[in-house]
Amino acid sequence: MNDATATLRILPADSAELLATLWEQTFRRAYAHLHSPANMDAYCAQAFTVAAAEAVLNDPRASCRVAWREQQPVGLSVLLHDAACPVTLAGSASELKQLYVLPSEYGSGLGRQLFEQARSTAGEAQRQWLWLCVVNINQRAQRFYGKLGCAVAGSGPVLALGTDRLTSTIMTIRC
Repeated sequence: MNDATATLRILPADSAELLATLWEQTFRRAYAHLHSPANMDAYCAQAFTVAAAEAVLNDPRASCRVAWREQQPVGLSVLLHDAACPVTLAGSASELKQLYVLPSEYGSGLGRQLFEQARSTAGEAQRQWLWLCVVNINQRAQRFYGKLGCAVAGSGPVLALGTDRLTSTIMTIRC
């Protein structure tokens, strides 16, 4: 665990390979204990491609930040402005699409740093709300976002990860 503040940088459009690699590394480490290797492989092969990363990095509604320590990427967030929330919100919103950190960063404050940066960015973009979808089996994430002030706003969609079908919850916080 590292207690020093990480450097957060917006990823430029030519960083798709870095984003795809970091996405997969952080996702696998966060969810490997919850899913079979076959389901993880199937999902990662589809979700964390260079083409998917290019799409995010070239989307004018998206903001992708990577956290760096000692010139090494250790976490990321993807914020999507004007994404339709499954729960009705009074005002405009941005979705915190992804926030992942490497396990070596758990407890370091990096997750909070990435979250607060995303919330601030949404507020600067004149959004009243930040929302996110958390799978119900990921109780660690639900506790984390709850401690940051997010509240349960309703049920989210059923998400597919390989053959697994996952229920989810929508959480929100004012910007």
